[in-house]
Amino acid sequence: MAYEKESKKKRETNRQTQKERPRQIERKRERGREKEGERNRETDRQTKRETKTETQIAENREREREREKQTERQTQEERPRQRQRERARQREREKEGKRRG
Repeated sequence: MAYEKESKKKRETNRQTQKERPRQIERKRERGREKEGERNRETDRQTKRETKTETQIAENREREREREKQTERQTQEERPRQRQRERARQREREKEGKRRG
């Protein structure tokens, strides 16, 4: 009698387990999909960050090149004026030298 009760309980438990198993498997798969989705989202975020950083670096380089070009242009424009000033100073020194000498 006790054996039959135990056997019946086991059969019932097995039946429940068999019913639950597909649900458990599906839940496990769903959790896996969620984790995979989260990993993908994190990867996307990381990629976006890296892309943003690369873009910023490229933009910074471009700005730096522009600054260098601008500085070079200013230097080129400044040289003739600087020479002119130097010549004027030189003439002034020569005039001073003649006055004193």
